[in-house]
Amino acid sequence: MEILVARPLLMPSTVTRSPLVDRNGTLTPDSKRWLNDLPRNLQGNVQVRFSGTHLERTDKLASDFAEGTQWTETDRKVTYVSDGMEWVYQSGMMTTTQDSLPTDLGANDHGFLAFVSDYAHTLRWDGAGWAFAGGEHSGYTQTFLIAPGAGWHACDGTDVVALLSDGTLSGPVTLPNTANLWFRQ
Repeated sequence: MEILVARPLLMPSTVTRSPLVDRNGTLTPDSKRWLNDLPRNLQGNVQVRFSGTHLERTDKLASDFAEGTQWTETDRKVTYVSDGMEWVYQSGMMTTTQDSLPTDLGANDHGFLAFVSDYAHTLRWDGAGWAFAGGEHSGYTQTFLIAPGAGWHACDGTDVVALLSDGTLSGPVTLPNTANLWFRQ
């Protein structure tokens, strides 16, 4: 079996002397912007969607993409859209544990949803911090005949039960000792 060695292709001088490509054979910022604006210039007949990890998206300037370009983060399962200047959270929900909640969110992430699997709560980022989504909350008891699963603790007299509140834990809370009664963490 013969092993072929890859060699870089030399760009013809007619290409490297054009306004689209610099002397290293790379697209210029203006040509990148022009190519990314093609969907808008085609009057919205082409939808542009990209996908990759959160880190890959944050490494890309939204201003290099046409307004309306979507980026789906494959690791967080959420979608952002370029407003022409910034990436703005659009949809989706990340599943994570409380100790792995994102700490890199800001105003453009307003509405970001995270399902906290170890507490079975959904939190919503309000642009500055976490809050419960959809009227959820902690700190109440409920009767169940069968153990309900994550996010609930049996009322068995335990005195070190933590509550999930604004993405952080509070407590501990001392629970009553009552059969079939469960405490919402």
